[in-house]
Amino acid sequence: MKKLVILISTLLGGCAVSNDSSLSGGDLNNTLMIKISSDTTVNTASASWLSHDLIITSSHTFLGMPSTSTIQVGNRDRWLDATVVVAEHPDKRDIAILKLTNQDRKHYFTSSYHEICSKMLQSREQVLVASAFYKTVTKTTISPAPESMRDGVTYYDHLAHYFHPGDSGSPIYQASSGCLAGIISQADKLTVNENVRETTKFVTSEEISNFIKDNKIRL
Repeated sequence: MKKLVILISTLLGGCAVSNDSSLSGGDLNNTLMIKISSDTTVNTASASWLSHDLIITSSHTFLGMPSTSTIQVGNRDRWLDATVVVAEHPDKRDIAILKLTNQDRKHYFTSSYHEICSKMLQSREQVLVASAFYKTVTKTTISPAPESMRDGVTYYDHLAHYFHPGDSGSPIYQASSGCLAGIISQADKLTVNENVRETTKFVTSEEISNFIKDNKIRL
């Protein structure tokens, strides 16, 4: 198995799933599970195809795992070895891109993928979160809070639902177009009108596109 070579040190909190999920085989076709294993620990997460040969997931899943850990992608019935192409610490961008070690076995999995959304989604837009770990597709919306601004543009990077461990790395699709709007990052807590509620932070389509550009990745 290919050894993990990613220099990150401490494990952060996980993510979560809502109870109103519904199954959809079509939306789950391009999802995969990630398994990072050491002698004592196994971390799991969800992922999806980014292109015909690249897989995208959250980088925080790798935190705290030793450099001798092994990486596999699969769908519960079959697992194949993978390697990290590039990853960043989640404090910067919670993204890791993987590739199967043996490309000749890629046909074992359905490798359909969605185009990355050209624009970030707006508050209250409907999205679908496809989790390979739970085999569910959850319909939710972009949370109106918190509201952030970058280069004079307002953007949103939280979902209205709280997603459980195992959903980290799950693809988020714009419900109206099906484009890739982001991936699940980590759980978060927001204070709204003195009430604390749990939500989920995600990596936006813009961050994914910039990550690809910055690392000169060819799709």
